Amino acid sequence: MSSSGNTPYTVTVENTIMLQSSEDQLTNFFTQAAELLPKYLPNIYKKITPCQSSKGVYTFKIEYANGCPIETETDQIDKLDLEKLQCFYSVIDGDVLKYYKNLKVTVTLYPQEKGCKVKRAYEYEKVDNSFAPAFFEFEIAVLIQVDQVIQNAPTKKY
Repeated sequence: MSSSGNTPYTVTVENTIMLQSSEDQLTNFFTQAAELLPKYLPNIYKKITPCQSSKGVYTFKIEYANGCPIETETDQIDKLDLEKLQCFYSVIDGDVLKYYKNLKVTVTLYPQEKGCKVKRAYEYEKVDNSFAPAFFEFEIAVLIQVDQVIQNAPTKKY
């Protein structure tokens, strides 16, 4: 079989994880992510800078701590639907775009009797076919650590 090295492949990857935290706890935490993630997970997040353009578009410039699989990332919030517990965002700049092109992410929360199921869907084109899916594993590890921070907070307030 032969294939052209210039042919883009559009890929969709989904992962689902069951967390102990409720959808309210997760929503509360992530609406304050720019402040809370570097505070509670300094081994992962060095700094998160929120920005709003004149057109009302929100972006977050993320600087990761040393040792993380990527150094920087800029995410643009494309749509936030609090009623459906969904967030749609695109990675518009940063190291991860060396490997993935047009990376779009959909995060959906599914309330459960105890805890919350989190589903992430990634849609992208591969730029470098030799890159392992460490980015996705990294994102799952971050969710687990956020869940542990929430569960260990004495009053569930930050």
